Amino acid sequence: MARTRREKILALLFLIAMVVIWYSSLSGRVATTMTRSHSLQETKKVQDKWLNERQIIDADYQSSLALLSEVNLPTRNEFAGQIDTMLRKYQFGFRVDPPQTKAGNTISEHTVNVSIEKADLGPLMDFTTEIKERFPYVSLEQLTLIPDRRNPALIDARLRLVAIEFNR
Repeated sequence: MARTRREKILALLFLIAMVVIWYSSLSGRVATTMTRSHSLQETKKVQDKWLNERQIIDADYQSSLALLSEVNLPTRNEFAGQIDTMLRKYQFGFRVDPPQTKAGNTISEHTVNVSIEKADLGPLMDFTTEIKERFPYVSLEQLTLIPDRRNPALIDARLRLVAIEFNR
């Protein structure tokens, strides 16, 4: 059967369109496979590094754990009292919410929300620095600074402090 020239051109265009569709689908799958492969290689590198340095990491963990002694970790009321004492030392106008405790199997987390009103930035920075230095078991989970509406040189601050305690 002899095909006309028009039929041959249409068949060729149809074949070219099918090849383009197939190639674009194939290139998308290849790109996805390459991305996954790269991600897996990066994960493997991290895991290999951890496995190679496992003894060092475990030793650091054990030494850090030894530094935390049960005697030095305060109860929730002692924690709130220590924060209250520091706030009074800096003569802040403040409000301390009652501590909230989230108990785990071995460790309890005590959270205290503190509101400081009309404070200068310098003493506030000194306060947060002293918390870091004096209480290594306390983390400053959130700090929100808001300029005072009447005097923008003063700051209202909201702090969320979290301390840990071993369950006895």
